[in-house]
Amino acid sequence: MPSKEEVMRAVRDLRAELGFTQAQFALSLGYGMSTIQRWEQVVPPRGAALLKLGVLAGDHGRSDLFTVFKDALEIELGSGKYVTAGMMARPKLREIRGQLHLIRHALENPKDTPANRIKWALAITAELLPAIDLLIDAFQLEEGAPTSAEQAEKKESQ
Repeated sequence: MPSKEEVMRAVRDLRAELGFTQAQFALSLGYGMSTIQRWEQVVPPRGAALLKLGVLAGDHGRSDLFTVFKDALEIELGSGKYVTAGMMARPKLREIRGQLHLIRHALENPKDTPANRIKWALAITAELLPAIDLLIDAFQLEEGAPTSAEQAEKKESQ
């Protein structure tokens, strides 16, 4: 689990990764510059700020920083499963939205035959389903409830 210093260093590293000054970083996150200075030098961020920073780090391919912010938030909230689920939902939802746009385009393409449109849409759908299953599994609210992968495995074995 990250120390206070590791979280503060992660804030500095994320800001540097984005090429922002403290003022630019503060503006992009909706906080004051003094808050960013405090997060980097005195007291690490908490709560919703950790969530924002984690999502931003994940969106920019910094899984190392994502993990620091996620772990810090899990310590604060005391519940790892739902924190992780919430942080990973945003990029997965973007992926799903992009694939849905491809399906729509495939179905509306007037240059292709109806059979090819359906074939293309089905192929994209097959790629889309694992991302949807991942989100469903991540947000499973009932403790001990089987995940969709476990349900599929059970169904196949019957």
